[in-house]
Amino acid sequence: MRTIKGCSLVVLAALAFSGSVAGQSSRESIILEAREEFDDTVAVGLYQSALDPALGAPDTLWVVAGLEMADRLIMLDQGGQASLWLRWIARHGPAWSFDREWYDAVVDEYDLAVEEVEGAGDESPATTAWRWPSEVGGSGTGFVEVESAAVAESVLVAVEGEDQPQTAESLELDPGTYSLLVSAEGYEAARVVREVLPGVVTVLDVDMAPLLTSGVQNEVESSLVNVRFSLAGGEVCRNGILTGNDGLLLTTQSGLEGGVSLRAVASGREDMFLDVPVLATDPEWDLAVLKLDMDRISDLPRVGSASTGDYAWSVFSSNCAAPNAVRTRISDWPNVAGTLGHIGTPLPESAVGAPLVDHRGSLLGIVNSPTTVIPFSLAEPVLLRAQESLRAEAREAEARQAAADQAGEDIGAQLSPRGRFPWKWVGAGAVVAGVGTALLLKKDEPPRAKTGGVVVSFPVGG
Repeated sequence: MRTIKGCSLVVLAALAFSGSVAGQSSRESIILEAREEFDDTVAVGLYQSALDPALGAPDTLWVVAGLEMADRLIMLDQGGQASLWLRWIARHGPAWSFDREWYDAVVDEYDLAVEEVEGAGDESPATTAWRWPSEVGGSGTGFVEVESAAVAESVLVAVEGEDQPQTAESLELDPGTYSLLVSAEGYEAARVVREVLPGVVTVLDVDMAPLLTSGVQNEVESSLVNVRFSLAGGEVCRNGILTGNDGLLLTTQSGLEGGVSLRAVASGREDMFLDVPVLATDPEWDLAVLKLDMDRISDLPRVGSASTGDYAWSVFSSNCAAPNAVRTRISDWPNVAGTLGHIGTPLPESAVGAPLVDHRGSLLGIVNSPTTVIPFSLAEPVLLRAQESLRAEAREAEARQAAADQAGEDIGAQLSPRGRFPWKWVGAGAVVAGVGTALLLKKDEPPRAKTGGVVVSFPVGG
């Protein structure tokens, strides 16, 4: 039997083991038993038992068990199996150091495993758990099961690169390292690289990213508006979103700084609104409400709620081009009013003023920087002020119209005796005017005689 640097109880002491064998943990006891076993096959089974996560989370002893098991597998001419277990140790236990001098017999193989793991990392975050077999030490097939806490539907897994991949909720595979594709309806496919161990069930909990479907994106785009104005000799284009049947447009106040003669174009329409007024602002929360003289062309945006860790999308137009959607993730969402929300993956600068929505299209807030969001709850007061301003304008217009109508009625009353229109005086005036006009027309005509309705003309010159 090959030994690892005089493998004995001295190694345990060097690793800061303490107490008697009877008082040590199950993992420690199993490692001691495996070291005293001369049959390499039996020892491999013992080490595999010591690696069972049911005995505790990975730690230094866990790494030691994996290194020593790999050494025994090499002595059994099972170098491929040894490399597989070393990759598993390298992927899930890099935080735990070990004495490289004590394990120089397998340290090169371990370093190679580290390189392979680092070269084939995950593209999607996932946590891993394992269910150990009741009997260990075999070389049978392993199993992969997938789930996702965020997905209510079935989550499926397939092996990447196969000509005809088997897609199911669980797979039975030969021991090895696999690139696994995890999918669920309405979610973006995830790629995870994991080792499948002999006889072990590997359970993946994948952080699935929901998709913003084209239908939801189109719904959000229907409420999107481009606000344009001239600044420093060029045209500036900002984003905003319609929030009411009265044509109220919500955007950021800072995005309009320096802008005069605001113009606006609603998504899906070609006509431009000129001289768009600003009804209300909130400098504290960087909000502005504009008014478009238009009828709604889409449904009102639903207002949603968010939590830290949720995925979200900003739907915006960059430089007045066609709208697009960019996914981010909320890193901090306020539980109480009066605080901005923060997003982990920065958004483009051109998304400022645009809405932030969840995967259902519900409005969460307004983007006011690449990493901060104004929750919609902070926008409600300024929207209410804008609506009150509209109502006040409507009341003033009604009052002016009523005053104008009353003035017209007063003039009519002054011209009409007893409150009625003086038709007889108008008729008499019309008769007098008609007679006068006729006399003027007949002044230069020759005289005519009328007999029985027949007109007789006199010859010229008598």
